[in-house]
Amino acid sequence: MTVQSVRDAIADINSFAVVFDNPSFDNSIIGISVDGEVVYSLSKMIEELSNDDNISLDDAYEFIDYNTIRLLPYIGQYRPVIVDDSLLGTI
Repeated sequence: MTVQSVRDAIADINSFAVVFDNPSFDNSIIGISVDGEVVYSLSKMIEELSNDDNISLDDAYEFIDYNTIRLLPYIGQYRPVIVDDSLLGTI
């Protein structure tokens, strides 16, 4: 599926769902919640940003934490959900 087809599918399900503008995060979408919110994988977001901007994983996490996660409470209804899936492989 292309990025645009994913965005189109999200719009078909919930046209009010907020999708992050940062194109580095498009490949980090892992689904849509039952409430119609776009769900992102934090580990994929970090990896994609690190690769796209040629920065360390730690710097990518710091950027996402400061510029994205802290923004979530101010977005309103249908804000994205970010799943911290970093520990899933250890369970």
